[in-house]
Amino acid sequence: MTGYIRIDGWHPAMASGRQTRDYGVAEISDAPASGPAAPAWLAEWEDHAISTRLALGHFDGLEAVEEAGMLGRWRGRDLPTGHPLDGVLEALSWYGKDFRSSEDVDPLLFRRRSGKLFALDPARIPLRRLQRHPRLWLGPIPVQLFRRFGHLLSTRRPAARLRSLAFRGVVSAAMVYDSLPVIDCFRRIDAVRVLGLMDMRGMEQPFFFLLRREADAGTAPIRYGDAGPAI
Repeated sequence: MTGYIRIDGWHPAMASGRQTRDYGVAEISDAPASGPAAPAWLAEWEDHAISTRLALGHFDGLEAVEEAGMLGRWRGRDLPTGHPLDGVLEALSWYGKDFRSSEDVDPLLFRRRSGKLFALDPARIPLRRLQRHPRLWLGPIPVQLFRRFGHLLSTRRPAARLRSLAFRGVVSAAMVYDSLPVIDCFRRIDAVRVLGLMDMRGMEQPFFFLLRREADAGTAPIRYGDAGPAI
């Protein structure tokens, strides 16, 4: 894979808890793992958009992360660079990702209005249309419709795999979608934070996001799906 040459908050805490291990709907366990304070460059980036060139500089300056270091559940948020997708996932209540093994990954966990989580089926996302016209998805009606009925697009099957790939000169853990031309490449920030870069075929600039490990990562794996009552 080649690098790019183009220049150019966390949600409120909710009660924690879990339901069935195999087929239940996981509820939010909102406490991130304790760890070092965020580096100054990251804290600034979370508050203000930076250029793609500077974002790539931060990414390239970080160490690789091994596949085993990605196992567990992670809270996610985007890191703005003026990308068309900035703010879209969070507006739709994106929660994060869950890596149960290298072959069993939920790449897109979302939060229902009840606080329970579901794993969205990436095959049902019109990603290219979303990228071309992101603001159409951020109006009050589309957002409310997704928050109310998005769980109907859920899946109980793994939707991605975890692999070690060479990207921008470094071999590091990456998440390969099963049904989309997308690879998420990861670099370690510290013991509880990972910087992610979404690489999509035909996309002019990368999309950046932050993952923060949950405090209970490493407990019995959860299978997400819509097994709960209506919202």
